[in-house]
Amino acid sequence: MQSQRDESMYLSEIDSLKLELERIAKEKNALEVENANLRQIIEENSRRDVEFKSRIEELEKSRADTASENAELKTEVARLRRDFEEIKSKRITTDSPEQLPIFTKTKNFNDTY
Repeated sequence: MQSQRDESMYLSEIDSLKLELERIAKEKNALEVENANLRQIIEENSRRDVEFKSRIEELEKSRADTASENAELKTEVARLRRDFEEIKSKRITTDSPEQLPIFTKTKNFNDTY
């Protein structure tokens, strides 16, 4: 009788271990699915990171170009103001504005921009 109880106990323990193994296998499968999803997210984030870095570089270059152009325009505006003040102070009048110093010193605006 003892041997039947022992055998029954072992079978019960084996069944319990099988159930535990099934639970662990299901958990493993769920974790593998989650890992696959996380890998995909990581890949997408890496791709976006490259795209964002490229876009940032473009924007920084554009900002530098704009700053340079603004500096040139500010210099030109300052020069035009000086010329205008010079013309006003000398009270120069003319029927032909092209003869004024401001026009002889300035590049043609449409040619430059």
